[in-house]
Amino acid sequence: MTTTQDYMTLISAEGFEFIVPINAAKQSKYLSELLSSHSDEEEEQEQKIFSKVKLSEISTDILEMVCQYLMEKSIRGTFITNFAPLQNLDPSNENDRQIAIELLLASNYLDC
Repeated sequence: MTTTQDYMTLISAEGFEFIVPINAAKQSKYLSELLSSHSDEEEEQEQKIFSKVKLSEISTDILEMVCQYLMEKSIRGTFITNFAPLQNLDPSNENDRQIAIELLLASNYLDC
């Protein structure tokens, strides 16, 4: 049976919430360390505090792509270079270049 403790909510800069399984969130070293940074005695309190994480530096569009990547990585072991949305970006397009830069910064911040 799944519980709310099996999931984590990531909140974008604009306040949109993305609910991802814990095993997908743990593909990010930052989120994994955040989840495991407390002792077992504090587990219940930890779940309340860390079940929602505000990522105020990451826009909704970029966080959505990051969540897709974390899910794909947890299921298939996909590396960022094989991530389909990234491969579909056109380097000659200014908007696509900006997306690639923001995605790179977000993945660096989350260490995933």
